[in-house]
Amino acid sequence: ACNSMFKGCTSLATAPAFAATNLANYCCQYMFEGCTSLTNAPALAAGTLATSCYASMFKDCTSLAEAPELPATNLASYCCYAMFAGCTGLTNAPTLPATTLAGQCYHKMFSGCTGLTETPALAATTLASHCYANMFEGCTALTRLPELPATTLATACYNAMFNGCTGVTLHETGTAPIWGIPADAQDEGAIAWNQNMLLGTGGTFTGDPAIGATYYYTPSTPPVSTAYLTFASTNAFKITPQVQYWEGVVEYSTDAAEWHELTTTGADAALGGFGDYRLHIRGTNNTCVGSSMFGWNLNATAPVVCSGNIETLLDYPTVEGGAHPAMGADCFGNLFRNWTWLVNAPALPAVTLAEGCYRGMFSGCTRLESAPALPAATLAKECYRDMFNGCTGLTDVPGLPAGTLADYACNSMFKGCTSLATAPAFAATNLANYCCQYMFEGCTSLTNAP
Repeated sequence: ACNSMFKGCTSLATAPAFAATNLANYCCQYMFEGCTSLTNAPALAAGTLATSCYASMFKDCTSLAEAPELPATNLASYCCYAMFAGCTGLTNAPTLPATTLAGQCYHKMFSGCTGLTETPALAATTLASHCYANMFEGCTALTRLPELPATTLATACYNAMFNGCTGVTLHETGTAPIWGIPADAQDEGAIAWNQNMLLGTGGTFTGDPAIGATYYYTPSTPPVSTAYLTFASTNAFKITPQVQYWEGVVEYSTDAAEWHELTTTGADAALGGFGDYRLHIRGTNNTCVGSSMFGWNLNATAPVVCSGNIETLLDYPTVEGGAHPAMGADCFGNLFRNWTWLVNAPALPAVTLAEGCYRGMFSGCTRLESAPALPAATLAKECYRDMFNGCTGLTDVPGLPAGTLADYACNSMFKGCTSLATAPAFAATNLANYCCQYMFEGCTSLTNAP
């Protein structure tokens, strides 16, 4: 009746009222396909659907932001096949109240909806062949998967359901929140029911999920060690010193058991038993690891978490013994400069600082949100200069308990930290030349000064 009626009408902005409740096979297939200016869809009141009745009905309607309600509870094969496929402006999916499904009923329904941030609830407990196949394929804005309570599975029911949903990150080990297929689900006779279900998602687990297995959105965090720094990420990464600027030894390991000397060739993280990529680094007999000009490079494609005590790069046996290694001038200068994927900083527990010791240490770390505690009571010349300069994601900074500041000690320390809304408590009473010059320059979100 209305098959392809307005197909390709790129100037159509508003759809006509649609009162039909008795639908026939293919009646509205392709009806508005390619109507790229359509912003509002007509109400769809039918409670019983027919074969392919709504198939590709709004396909590639890229301006459609709100889907019509779908009250139907009696479905037919292919009834909603690719109904909203390619609707890149769609941010909310309609409620899907049906609990009895039909073959291919929701196949590719939201495929390519890159603006979709949440899925509808999927309440059915008995599935049909290909019912959810490719349903959310390429929905890159999704970060959470719907609960799947179904206990009776069917052939290809979940085939490629979330294929290419790069915002979804699942891991085999980690912490809550969790997701999984119910332990009492039955797949007897269901061929390829989970094939490529998570292919191309963004976590470390992208395989076919098993019945009863638990998967985690948050990966296991690296154990904090007093013997080394640990760097971890969901994706592979590499750390490379620009220059070999230390007087003792710096070494790395991927398993915290077998250690190798670190050079300017760098070191690659490895996938281990925690389900993520890890690299451990430590040092002995050093007073400086970094320089006033050259730090280390990070080659990464996903957030990198760092844990542990930074002093283990100098002399980890001293740290394990409960003491602080001596720090030389420019000790950790520019060490993590421009590590745009760094999201967590190591502990900086030193109380006796050296000239320029942390200068530029995290400058340009745009994803760093929290700064570590800085317990020193007396600051050395240029020790915090440019330390967080350009950290545009920084929102949480510790108080500065130091009472005495040397020349340039906090110069440009938080310069350009555009997300910083509250300044740290500031205890200094003995100030030196230029010690706080440009300290908060360009902090456009700052509402309270210390």
